[in-house]
Amino acid sequence: MLPKDLITVPGVAKSMGVKMTQAQATKVGNTVMNAYRRKNEGALPPKDLNGKTNGGGSHCHAHYPPDWYDLIRDVIRRVGAENDAQGRLF
Repeated sequence: MLPKDLITVPGVAKSMGVKMTQAQATKVGNTVMNAYRRKNEGALPPKDLNGKTNGGGSHCHAHYPPDWYDLIRDVIRRVGAENDAQGRLF
């Protein structure tokens, strides 16, 4: 069981009031995971099952320390800005 204070990409997006497409969520998730791996000598972030954001069932999400909130928020914003510039919104 993971500590309760860890955060996820979908959790940060929800706190921002942002609904990402699957492609956006994947891009954000991969970017944050790669940053975690660089910082932690190649180790992957811990993962645990959570309810899916869209639809029923569950999905394995990476969990990050609370101090990663700002980094995750910034990646979500960057992905949104890129998509907004192309005429696609969250």
